[in-house]
Amino acid sequence: MNWKTYVGKIIPKLSRACYVIIYVYFLNDITTFKTIFYAYFHLVMEYCIVFWGNSPFSKKVLQIQKKIIRVMKGSPTVAHLNFYFET
Repeated sequence: MNWKTYVGKIIPKLSRACYVIIYVYFLNDITTFKTIFYAYFHLVMEYCIVFWGNSPFSKKVLQIQKKIIRVMKGSPTVAHLNFYFET
């Protein structure tokens, strides 16, 4: 399996998760956002991340993850998110 192909297949799934969070943004409930994030995004992203996480194609996944976190927190599009990521 090629990791470029795999990441290319999960990007649309992750983008749909981002759309769902943007769509329910009017609820303004962090618990709902977290539930949607873990149900739609995190499960897809975590699958085999040990193997593909270090590939150069994973940058697009990180960009979508940052976009979702910015939407959930109501942050501007250029805000730094280092505080929200666990190390």
